[in-house]
Amino acid sequence: MVSVRRFTVFSVWVSFLIYAFGFAPGSFDVELLKQLISNPLDSNVNSIFLVIFNGLGILPALYCAFLLPREKSESLQAWPFLLLSFFLGFFALGPYLALRKARTTNVKLVEYSYAPLTESKWFRYSLLVFVLALCSVGLKIFPLLEAGVKEQHYSMPWDISLLVEWDKYLQLFHNYRFVHVSSIDFVILCFFLAEPLYEDMRLRGFFQKDSRLLDGFLWLATWFVPLIGPSIYLCTRPPWNNKEKL
Repeated sequence: MVSVRRFTVFSVWVSFLIYAFGFAPGSFDVELLKQLISNPLDSNVNSIFLVIFNGLGILPALYCAFLLPREKSESLQAWPFLLLSFFLGFFALGPYLALRKARTTNVKLVEYSYAPLTESKWFRYSLLVFVLALCSVGLKIFPLLEAGVKEQHYSMPWDISLLVEWDKYLQLFHNYRFVHVSSIDFVILCFFLAEPLYEDMRLRGFFQKDSRLLDGFLWLATWFVPLIGPSIYLCTRPPWNNKEKL
């Protein structure tokens, strides 16, 4: 019998494929793609979409941190799907999320593959710094601080500037297929990160004992803030418990 999780993920994956290549509005902006590939932090690009585009590179890294390390003996390896997801997003990762088996026990770290990379402080803290810097760009924090240091009035109030950026982003969303599909891809990846995140928190003993309400709040609070919440958790999560069986 197909589980609800597998059916849901697979249905969303198929629906997204059909919609992206058959019904998504607008034309594909090749020039915008080239512009972002040559400079992912181009200040001439809408700041909101800039966060989304770069977030599509951060989300696979977060999935790597939660889905890797995996047991070497598993028949369905995660790394090929995770590697492709850096370029294809949910199009590549969806099948693995639908077919993978959830981890229910904790084993010795040496029995896992790719542990040194995903467990390293360099990986975790570098990811957090980049996420915070990226979100600062999206929220236009740097121009605001610069204006404050120089004791000059910002050319446009901060909240109005964000509204203008949001309005420009909505125009891009409705008129350019690349922006439209990338934005939906970002939302889907953020949504399905919930299960790997919960699994990782539980296996590492992050939750408090005998407090399901608090556990649920910690999980939702971490998952609900895209990019920032999971990145902060990575820097605070406990190391693998090599003995405890969950």
